[in-house]
Amino acid sequence: MLTDKNMLTPEKFSIEGQEPFDGYYQPSDLWNGWARPYFPWETAVRIVEWTNRFSGNGTMGVDDSRKIIIDNEDPESPFEIVGKIMETTKGKQTLYAVGTGWWIWDIHPAE
Repeated sequence: MLTDKNMLTPEKFSIEGQEPFDGYYQPSDLWNGWARPYFPWETAVRIVEWTNRFSGNGTMGVDDSRKIIIDNEDPESPFEIVGKIMETTKGKQTLYAVGTGWWIWDIHPAE
Protein backbone atom coordinates (compact mmCIF):
# COMPACT_ATOMS: atom_id res chain seq x y z
CA MET A 1 0.00 0.00 0.00
CA LEU A 2 1.23 3.46 -0.84
CA THR A 3 1.71 6.02 1.88
CA ASP A 4 1.27 9.77 1.41
CA LYS A 5 5.05 9.92 0.99
CA ASN A 6 4.88 7.57 -2.03
CA MET A 7 1.84 9.11 -3.71
CA LEU A 8 2.14 11.26 -6.78
CA THR A 9 1.86 14.95 -6.00
CA PRO A 10 0.46 17.70 -8.24
CA GLU A 11 2.80 20.10 -10.00
CA LYS A 12 3.13 22.17 -13.17
CA PHE A 13 5.62 20.87 -15.74
CA SER A 14 7.20 22.38 -18.83
CA ILE A 15 9.95 21.77 -21.34
CA GLU A 16 12.53 24.55 -21.65
CA GLY A 17 10.19 26.98 -19.86
CA GLN A 18 7.51 26.67 -22.56
CA GLU A 19 3.77 26.21 -21.88
CA PRO A 20 3.07 24.70 -18.43
CA PHE A 21 1.00 21.52 -18.03
CA ASP A 22 -0.68 20.26 -14.86
CA GLY A 23 0.37 16.78 -13.87
CA TYR A 24 1.61 14.57 -11.06
CA TYR A 25 4.96 13.13 -10.08
CA GLN A 26 6.93 11.48 -7.31
CA PRO A 27 9.64 14.03 -6.35
CA SER A 28 12.17 11.29 -5.59
CA ASP A 29 11.59 9.49 -8.93
CA LEU A 30 13.73 11.34 -11.46
CA TRP A 31 15.17 10.40 -14.84
CA ASN A 32 18.72 11.74 -15.23
CA GLY A 33 17.71 14.58 -12.92
CA TRP A 34 14.51 15.41 -14.84
CA ALA A 35 10.94 15.08 -13.59
CA ARG A 36 8.94 12.01 -14.64
CA PRO A 37 5.38 13.40 -14.78
CA TYR A 38 2.06 11.71 -15.43
CA PHE A 39 -0.91 13.63 -16.84
CA PRO A 40 -4.71 13.42 -16.79
CA TRP A 41 -6.36 12.72 -20.17
CA GLU A 42 -7.34 16.32 -20.93
CA THR A 43 -3.80 17.53 -20.23
CA ALA A 44 -2.28 14.68 -22.26
CA VAL A 45 -4.40 15.76 -25.25
CA ARG A 46 -3.20 19.37 -24.82
CA ILE A 47 0.41 18.12 -24.74
CA VAL A 48 -0.15 16.27 -28.04
CA GLU A 49 -1.55 19.45 -29.62
CA TRP A 50 1.33 21.54 -28.23
CA THR A 51 3.94 19.00 -29.36
CA ASN A 52 2.57 18.92 -32.90
CA ARG A 53 2.53 22.73 -33.05
CA PHE A 54 5.97 23.10 -31.44
CA SER A 55 7.71 20.45 -33.55
CA GLY A 56 5.80 21.15 -36.75
CA ASN A 57 5.84 17.48 -37.73
CA GLY A 58 2.45 16.30 -36.40
CA THR A 59 3.72 12.88 -35.36
CA MET A 60 1.56 12.54 -32.24
CA GLY A 61 -2.11 11.66 -32.26
CA VAL A 62 -5.07 10.91 -30.02
CA ASP A 63 -7.53 8.02 -30.20
CA ASP A 64 -10.50 9.37 -28.24
CA SER A 65 -12.53 6.17 -28.54
CA ARG A 66 -9.77 4.06 -26.95
CA LYS A 67 -8.41 6.89 -24.73
CA ILE A 68 -4.82 6.42 -25.89
CA ILE A 69 -2.07 8.73 -27.09
CA ILE A 70 -0.21 7.60 -30.21
CA ASP A 71 3.38 8.57 -30.97
CA ASN A 72 3.93 8.05 -34.71
CA GLU A 73 7.51 9.30 -34.84
CA ASP A 74 8.36 5.92 -36.34
CA PRO A 75 5.32 5.26 -38.59
CA GLU A 76 6.27 1.60 -38.98
CA SER A 77 5.95 0.97 -35.24
CA PRO A 78 3.72 3.57 -33.55
CA PHE A 79 3.97 3.72 -29.78
CA GLU A 80 0.72 3.76 -27.77
CA ILE A 81 0.53 5.49 -24.40
CA VAL A 82 -2.29 4.03 -22.32
CA GLY A 83 -3.63 5.40 -19.07
CA LYS A 84 -2.75 3.81 -15.76
CA ILE A 85 -4.74 4.14 -12.55
CA MET A 86 -2.34 5.72 -10.08
CA GLU A 87 -2.50 6.89 -6.47
CA THR A 88 -2.18 10.64 -6.08
CA THR A 89 -2.56 12.94 -3.11
CA LYS A 90 -5.98 13.73 -4.65
CA GLY A 91 -7.08 10.08 -4.88
CA LYS A 92 -6.87 7.47 -7.63
CA GLN A 93 -6.64 8.90 -11.13
CA THR A 94 -6.05 7.59 -14.63
CA LEU A 95 -2.81 9.21 -15.78
CA TYR A 96 -0.72 9.12 -18.97
CA ALA A 97 3.09 9.03 -19.19
CA VAL A 98 3.49 11.46 -22.11
CA GLY A 99 7.22 11.97 -22.61
CA THR A 100 7.90 10.49 -19.19
CA GLY A 101 11.45 9.18 -19.11
CA TRP A 102 12.46 10.50 -22.53
CA TRP A 103 11.53 14.21 -22.66
CA ILE A 104 13.26 16.75 -20.43
CA TRP A 105 10.36 17.77 -18.18
CA ASP A 106 11.11 20.45 -15.60
CA ILE A 107 9.05 21.73 -12.72
CA HIS A 108 7.59 24.90 -14.23
CA PRO A 109 8.80 28.03 -12.42
CA ALA A 110 6.23 29.61 -10.09
CA GLU A 111 4.53 32.59 -11.66
